[in-house]
Amino acid sequence: MRIKTKRIYFITLLAAISLLIFISTGCDTGGSSDGGGDGTSADITPPTVVSVSPSADGTGVATNTNISITFSEEMDPVTITGETITVSSSAGTLADDGAASRNIAGEVSYTNMIATFTPGDDLAFSTTFTVTVTTDVTDLAENAIAEAYVFSFSTGEEADTTAPTVLGVTPDDGDSEIEPDTVVSATFSEPVDPATLNTDNIDVLIRGHDLSGILPTPLGNFELDDAGTTISFDLLDGLARGARYDVILKNGITDTAGNPLDSDFSWTFTTRAGSWAEPIAFFTGDLDDPEQPQVAFDGGGRAHVLWSGQETGAYAYYAYSRRYNAAQDPPVKIKRKRSAESTSNVYPYVSSNRVGTTAGVWRGSDGFLHGDVYTGGSWTGEQQISLPDMGGPATITTSVDLLGNAWAGWYGYYDPDGDLQSGAHILASRFSADDPESGWSEPVNISTIVNEDRDNTRPRFLSDPEGNAIAVWHYYGGVDAIRARLYDNENGWSSQILTISSDTLTSPGYPAAGADGSGNGIVVWKGVLEGNPGVFANRYTAGTGDNWNDDTQTVISNIDDPPGYISPPDIAVDLASGDAVAVWRADVGEGDYVIVAALYRAAVDTWRQPRLIATNADSIDPLVACDFAGNVHVLFGYEGNLYTRTYNLSSNWVQSSISDPQLVGEPIEASIDDPHFGAGPNGRIIAAWKDGYKIRVNIFQ
Repeated sequence: MRIKTKRIYFITLLAAISLLIFISTGCDTGGSSDGGGDGTSADITPPTVVSVSPSADGTGVATNTNISITFSEEMDPVTITGETITVSSSAGTLADDGAASRNIAGEVSYTNMIATFTPGDDLAFSTTFTVTVTTDVTDLAENAIAEAYVFSFSTGEEADTTAPTVLGVTPDDGDSEIEPDTVVSATFSEPVDPATLNTDNIDVLIRGHDLSGILPTPLGNFELDDAGTTISFDLLDGLARGARYDVILKNGITDTAGNPLDSDFSWTFTTRAGSWAEPIAFFTGDLDDPEQPQVAFDGGGRAHVLWSGQETGAYAYYAYSRRYNAAQDPPVKIKRKRSAESTSNVYPYVSSNRVGTTAGVWRGSDGFLHGDVYTGGSWTGEQQISLPDMGGPATITTSVDLLGNAWAGWYGYYDPDGDLQSGAHILASRFSADDPESGWSEPVNISTIVNEDRDNTRPRFLSDPEGNAIAVWHYYGGVDAIRARLYDNENGWSSQILTISSDTLTSPGYPAAGADGSGNGIVVWKGVLEGNPGVFANRYTAGTGDNWNDDTQTVISNIDDPPGYISPPDIAVDLASGDAVAVWRADVGEGDYVIVAALYRAAVDTWRQPRLIATNADSIDPLVACDFAGNVHVLFGYEGNLYTRTYNLSSNWVQSSISDPQLVGEPIEASIDDPHFGAGPNGRIIAAWKDGYKIRVNIFQ
């Protein structure tokens, strides 16, 4: 969190990384194969001084005031010294040679784009002081300010010993149905020291959770007005939809004389829920037969939609992406990228992390897995990931951790040394954020240690904030099982492959996985227990090595009243609380499908009784997504249309807490196929689906 004045933003390091992802200038034509993007250029812009305290030409300033200078960008701390920032007094003494040497003693410090001069003693009464910032101060790119910055102020006749107070806030305490674009502000009784307006002294809680370690900018940015008395919070993607906010101003906030608030000040408000807009065609007029859309949001509210399609008049399928930026108007005029020329690029999969890195992978007609990574404002360039002796990749997946490392996983037939029996193996490749120039690593067979491990499919990845990962997959050689293997960011893959499903379970398969902000993971899958189909789960606690909760599994479906068929389940895990919702479709007889959801409460490590989402549902497998406000959205088909129902994790797990269905989209040209959706941090959702020869999208906001 940083200060801004006069509409100039100051942002944290993570927010700065995220802001690079914001920058985009129009759309590519789709004909390039180098990944497109705008990239970044060298910083040649001189920094400026954007605000000072006390204000220039201020009078009656308290004698115990500190002096602060706020710059337009991060500065080189080495250049912020007592020689480059000086304070002189009109009542100072002359040097022995008669020169005007009236600088006063004090210490200069720097943090968060703010330089602070702390006088060694209280300033003299009724005296004019002049502050000079020399051209020797530079930003991190060694750009100096264009000219020296000089301002003056005059002290009053006494010291300030009065504590500041909060006079008013917006929204008012207890307000509800607040619009997401509302500017949150607080007004103090006197100018406050901008150096004390930081994440140590200001908390913003969503549902009672501190998201500072999860969101790039949980509080967003804020501006301090020219008077120095009002701070206004400016979140990058607006307030979260349907969320309770608690804002806490701590008594570490001081006025310019160093007097703190007498006590912490807090207030609460609630925002309105979101709603779906009208679906639109996704700029696919130059494509024939687009299909298989995939959606992934990052933590700044930006999304990528990846799909495959055939260009009009061509006989080749390509992988395409478009980028959604919540700050743009219109909202879907976003960056587009096309894969390299080939006759068939299909089965795309996309994933984003919370600070703006996105990985897209797909299978090319050459029989290889291809991938690309979007980071720093552009795609790094398409790369062939799999090798000639690995067979055609299938059941493709990708995942991006918080550090920007990306995983690609798939199954293929792999036996480079000729010492393993033929079979399907889980292969993994890693894109290292520390070495992006090297691209994707040579794939590793992670599922096979001995010959008996040869039949595997459907990998999924989990990761924690330190770059450690877990791969899970379905093993079907001999006795079916769900297996897992740990990747340590320092030591590589563990020597153990674990079975996390029970040996009493038959036909386990189709694992889905999710993790909270600390890396605690949950895996769900379908299977048959004692002849009855069901949905099962196991949980991994981050930092415990190869240890899962147990070596069996938890039954989360109504196994005593089994359906005739259960679809592959999906799961969404709340980053803050670790709570999760799993969903699946069940055949209850005579072709009648129902959509079912089960809730996991992390605090008590317990799955709650499943709840009914829909009856008479279509044969579309349901999907689930969770935003950072704890709103869990279930996407499903009904009577040929797409709908969502929403549950907030702050509510009791009862049927009445689940919202009424909301219409997402209806078929216009043909039918709804290949639906997918993703939830952004502040409650926006993008749903995408195939409808005839169009990819259509809708935005929940």
